Amino acid sequence: MTYAQDTIVVKTLNYSSTTRDTTIAFPEGTDSYEKILMLYSMRCKNALVSDGSNRNKGCGEWDYSCNTYIEDPSRADSLLASTTNYSIAGFTGNSFNYSTKAMNDYYRNTLQKVTVNSTTSSTTSAIGSGTLALPYGVPSSANPTSGFAGKSHIIYTASELLAAGVTAGNINAVSLKALNNSSVRNLHLRILGTTKAFLTPEDMDMTGFTSVFYDNVDFVTGDNQLHFHTPYLWDGTSNLLIEISLNGAANEILDLEAEQLSDNKLMYAFAGNSLYFDGLGTYVEADTYEGILGTADRTIDAWIRTNKVGGEICSWGNDAAGQKWVFRVNDDGTLRTEVNGGGVNGTTKVNDNQWHHVACVFSGNSVSGIKHYVDGKLE
Repeated sequence: MTYAQDTIVVKTLNYSSTTRDTTIAFPEGTDSYEKILMLYSMRCKNALVSDGSNRNKGCGEWDYSCNTYIEDPSRADSLLASTTNYSIAGFTGNSFNYSTKAMNDYYRNTLQKVTVNSTTSSTTSAIGSGTLALPYGVPSSANPTSGFAGKSHIIYTASELLAAGVTAGNINAVSLKALNNSSVRNLHLRILGTTKAFLTPEDMDMTGFTSVFYDNVDFVTGDNQLHFHTPYLWDGTSNLLIEISLNGAANEILDLEAEQLSDNKLMYAFAGNSLYFDGLGTYVEADTYEGILGTADRTIDAWIRTNKVGGEICSWGNDAAGQKWVFRVNDDGTLRTEVNGGGVNGTTKVNDNQWHHVACVFSGNSVSGIKHYVDGKLE
């Protein structure tokens, strides 16, 4: 039995084509193809063929070369894709202009919930006997905050752990005694085995920790047991550095029962701690800082928001040559930088009660070397 066969001709390039590359699609339909015949004719310049003495006389070997690829899009195993080298939250486009608002980095985290169905046996060891309230939180004040975040490092020595009855092996949970009800978000516990017996701000450990707990916790007054998603294997000889980090909502305070430790056994910090200037004469004074003196290069920058004039942003030094340096808002609302015997004024008013990023830069040996910037633009 034989079948009728048709030949479908698809025209591709012609003598008027301006490119040597093209893509040709098969006619739409459900037909199948047994053979693909590719025919082409060449038209050489002046009907000549190039040779070794003249490579541009007419047709050459490259004119006889034809690379053809057949693709079936329905069977493609991968597609070419690209991604940007950076991303800015909430922004699409190719050019990002200078912003007068603070930009934040956002990090994706995965909480790890643990459910305990049953316990055959467990050993509990109590370390210390605290009666003090350790506050984890920053309450709102006259200057409202959007919330708080805190992190602490606590050292437990191997001798303390052993004396409390802890033995080498897996540590599966920790119990924290809360003195009040509080909702804590992103409570993260990490543990690091260390030979350190004391903590110093100059030598903080930031890496090498094992994450053991990461979840939201609604603390209730009393003991709150936090079961680890990853048990920590203690070798029985190392000291343990415990890192606790968390964040929560404004006005939320978590008080944990704690005992007094020496300063070198505990370090903690709270994000959101800041200084509130009420515009009524509050300022920070560094008693022992002499400032940058003489003709040394310097840059001072700050975020400010004011509707007043005449206020200092940063200053130091006696009113003497090479000592005085005053960066302030001028009497007309522009920036001014003063030195002994002179000064430089800006041109942009910054007392419009809007946030502005301001800077003064000095490089040289006279007031002409002082430059002002407002929101990234040179004055």
